[in-house]
Amino acid sequence: MKKITVITILLISITVNSQINARYVEIRNSWDSCFVEIENKTNKSLIFFLNLRSSEYKISSSKLQVVDDFYSPYSQITTSNYNDCMKIPESKIKYVQNKYNLSYNDAINFLFKINSIVVIPKNRKKIIGFKMFNYLEYEKNHFPTDEYFLSTKLRFKNSTFKFPKQYVDSLSKKYQIVDEIYLPLKKIDINSFYSKVNIDSILLNSTASTDENCNIIFKKRH
Repeated sequence: MKKITVITILLISITVNSQINARYVEIRNSWDSCFVEIENKTNKSLIFFLNLRSSEYKISSSKLQVVDDFYSPYSQITTSNYNDCMKIPESKIKYVQNKYNLSYNDAINFLFKINSIVVIPKNRKKIIGFKMFNYLEYEKNHFPTDEYFLSTKLRFKNSTFKFPKQYVDSLSKKYQIVDEIYLPLKKIDINSFYSKVNIDSILLNSTASTDENCNIIFKKRH
């Protein structure tokens, strides 16, 4: 019986994933955000959490595998950092603690994760932009002349973080929760993707701050 249940869940997952179309709209470079269009062809609105995201990606050609890497933007940030960025009122933290029976830190973690919700209604498309890759410094013409291709899988689930069951059950009645999305193989200009960025110059001529999702924002000094 257990084996049948597992197979049924797997078949449902495959069916849902085949009804979610995703494609790159714009790939800037490994330093900057990229833009992805997601189309929902399921019979429910899609929901996913950008602050839970990670990217698994490979870049290769017939001559060279450039990288097989993993990008997780918030893996090194603690709950105290979340609170500093979001400036969460104590009353809101206590409310979430009581509602879902969470510890103080788990409540902050939960509020950070749901701060990044993206919803795509059924039969609709949405373009979203976010940072997806680790930056690596390469000199121009470092790579052999060839065609280079990018393979990407986006995950919106973290095995170490669990949403309260009450919250998940409530969401599931209205939404299809998206755990991962595969993007089609994409041809890229490798020297533009790993364009030379003078990080020292950026830091020297900019002021750094964080947005409400703890992303570092650089603004040029006047």
